[in-house]
Order: sequence, then C-alpha cells, then structure tokens
Amino acid sequence: MGSLRRITLIAGLTVLLIVSGTVLLDAERKPKTPSYAWSMTVPMESFNVLGMVDHIYKDGVDKTRIYYSEDFDNPSQTMRTTFMLFIDASSDKDEWVAIQGASVRDAAPTGEGDPCGFPLGGDTEGGCMEAFLNSVHPDPGYNHIMFRLVVHEALENFQLGVEVPWTGGGGITIYFWNSFDCGDGVNIHYHSVSARVTSLNCVFPAGYYITRTGPDTWKFRIEKQDFELDEHYCVTEQVQEPVGNSGKYKTVTRTQTYHPQTAWTTLSYAFELTREKK
Repeated sequence: MGSLRRITLIAGLTVLLIVSGTVLLDAERKPKTPSYAWSMTVPMESFNVLGMVDHIYKDGVDKTRIYYSEDFDNPSQTMRTTFMLFIDASSDKDEWVAIQGASVRDAAPTGEGDPCGFPLGGDTEGGCMEAFLNSVHPDPGYNHIMFRLVVHEALENFQLGVEVPWTGGGGITIYFWNSFDCGDGVNIHYHSVSARVTSLNCVFPAGYYITRTGPDTWKFRIEKQDFELDEHYCVTEQVQEPVGNSGKYKTVTRTQTYHPQTAWTTLSYAFELTREKK
C-alpha cells in the first residue's frame, strides 16, 4: 500500500508539473495586448464644436482625460467601443472646447424646480439654455464637460479610408457637469445639462459617420443630429421627521433631484482619435 501511494503521489506531481509547464509555455507564446496612449483633435469642419486651434488633447495632460475601452455588452455579447473626452474645469481656461451656433427649440418647463440656473444671461426658458450652450466650456463654476461616443463594433474592423455611415448600436452624449456634489438648500450650484441623441437620424446628409483615416487614427463625425437637452440639479437638505408616535423628531438628510426643463437642439461636430503604443 505504501508503494502504491508513493507511485500515485509521484504520478500526480508529474501531471501537475506537465500542466503547469504547458500553461507557462502558452502564456509565453500568447502575444501581449499592447497598451496605448490616446489623444484627439477637433477638425476645422466641426461646425458646432470649436476646439483650440492646432491643439492636441492628450490623456493625462493639462486638464484632459480620454477614456477608451473595448468590451462586450452582455448579454448580447456584442463588442462595444466607448470613447469619452473629459475636459476638467480650469480657472485660466488652459483647456477648453467651445460650442457655437446652437439653436435651442421646444423648451418645455416641467414645473419641477427653478429653471435657468446658469452663469450666463437669458432669463426665459430656452433662451437661458441657448446662451449657456453657446459658450466656452467648461464654464467657471462647472466641474467638466464630457463628450461620449459609443459604437457597437471594434475599431480594428473598420476598413482604412472608407467612411462608414454607422447604423448599428451605439450612443452619442454630451454632459455639462457643474459638480458631483449637491447644493445645500442655501448655496445651490449651477445647473447641469445632459444632451443625448435619443433617435439616430440616418437620412443623408444627417448621420453618424466613422472613418479609419490611418492604421492608428479614426474620425468620428456627427452630422445634423437632434439632441434632447435635460437641465438638472440636486439639493441636499436637513429636515425633521417624526419618530413613530412618540411626539419626538429626528434630523435626517434628504437629497432631491430636479429637472426644471427640457429642450432640443441640432448639432454637427467631429473628433479625430489617435492611439500610440506606450
């Protein structure tokens, strides 16, 4: 029995060593996924979005962050490529993007909260939103502006030099964030705005166009797309609540989110995305 146990143990260790060696060998043979540094520019023909002239926005440089990811959108297991450009607030405006020529229409107050909580002029619904949009962002008092583009396809699958009118899954959003914190009921922050394409217009010349302009460069062009605008803000307040039927009260903190108005605008703009191996 002792000999049999020793033989079994030796055989088990031999199998373990073979398996471990195979795994290590496979790991060495498997090519490593390259790591990239991402940057972007705003082309001159980007009609409603004006970037800094000849400026390259680089991830981690100055006030810019560029988030890029490719993953699978469960449960459909469709490849999803997400590209986000953040420009953080800066008092000296050393990093900015301006929006110009944006007309706001169909502004509709919701009756929920106070509209027009923006730093720029305009004291009527629609007018205040339009004045805010057509400015240099992020405005003083705001945390950042973010452009988000999503396409349900791997960028490597786009053919070089071919502009593709994209009609598959994806998303187009712009966020104007005032702060990640809520006001305190007395000092209310400027209002944030979310701008979303809720229904992609694919009737030429409108569309969502993607071109692989080089081995490591892509151009995203948003043409005549309708964005739904949502003005929103939140307030954190201390309120008194009764404690059962005891006649006593306790102080609790409540956060209330308000959406005082919605509106629509049509925008056209473009970005050129570049990657470099680190």
